[in-house]
Amino acid sequence: MQSTESAGQSALTFLGKQGFGEAVPVLIDSATQEFDEGWVFFYQSKSYVETGDFNESLVGNAPCFVPRNGSAPCFISYHRPIEESMRAFRLCGDASAEAKAQVKLLGWEPGALSVSAIQVIRRHSMLGLAAAKKAVDSCLSGSPTLIDTISVASASVLVAELSNLNFLAEVTYGA
Repeated sequence: MQSTESAGQSALTFLGKQGFGEAVPVLIDSATQEFDEGWVFFYQSKSYVETGDFNESLVGNAPCFVPRNGSAPCFISYHRPIEESMRAFRLCGDASAEAKAQVKLLGWEPGALSVSAIQVIRRHSMLGLAAAKKAVDSCLSGSPTLIDTISVASASVLVAELSNLNFLAEVTYGA
């Protein structure tokens, strides 16, 4: 199993190949974050860390993600919460994948309200009554079902509303 130290070495090897000119990147250990999916490392140039001279700093340095599963390190966006990048990686294997206007209906819990779920699905998608009912019935029988929604925001709202009705669902990620 990979340790934080070995993941840090992988991050440094990856960063060393990125063409920062004469700048030598170093990890900011106090900022490292560990997730079930892997580690997120933040970094800066060695000379900036030592001197504090802004002219020596790396600017626009996106966090480096080292997956726990042995996949290659990569940069992740700093324009969204890191947790979202981890969710994207967990769902599709790409930490930089964008959310899609699609919900995967995964299952249900005791007390699931199927009629209300059909209504909610119809409100946030372009599915008619028969198709929404088929999606819920499929889920109830144990088959995950994809539901295209109007927008990514609509997909997020649909997941939350389905959760309140004791259904398990998630926004999908990918190209």
